[in-house]
Amino acid sequence: ITIIILNSCNNKKEIKSEKSSKIIKSLPLKNNFDEEKLKKEGFQVFKNENFIIKCKGKILFDKARFENDQKSGQPNYSKPYHVFKSGVDYNINISDMSILLDGKSANEIAKYNDEDLEYYQIKFDEMGVKNKQKKFKDFNAVFYEISQNGKLTKAVYFHKHMKSYMLQVSSSKNTQTLFDEFINSFEFINK
Repeated sequence: ITIIILNSCNNKKEIKSEKSSKIIKSLPLKNNFDEEKLKKEGFQVFKNENFIIKCKGKILFDKARFENDQKSGQPNYSKPYHVFKSGVDYNINISDMSILLDGKSANEIAKYNDEDLEYYQIKFDEMGVKNKQKKFKDFNAVFYEISQNGKLTKAVYFHKHMKSYMLQVSSSKNTQTLFDEFINSFEFINK
């Protein structure tokens, strides 16, 4: 299993980034949230985390990884979700940055989020990880990919207000299609 989660920090190094105006299509959620209807349509609903997503397996909170992160001294603001189904590894990681950003203005939060994406790109560049910055839904995001042990891992990392989100798929075949299906089904319940 390949999961890359970098700890954020404000880093003012300049980087080269490929910015694209291409926006991945967004699934419109109507004002009337109908959880049962969404579940019938194949969505998994994460009300406490404010999103829905489709996945071939049932995504669950990864308690073992959460506890392992705690034991290693990492801050307790990250919620990992995971499922391994038919040779495909699906991961979602949500980090709550409110401890760092509480009391900040909307402009300060936006600046932090942009600097965090730049930090990720710098670290990925240092590690030789293929990455690019472009829009995901309506959010600035970093897309990255890694090949390891015959598997391709593709992921997108982005922010919404005081939280960061990482959606990731690892597979030995059809990774691009599986990744696109996974991330294109992601939608926030309350925008």
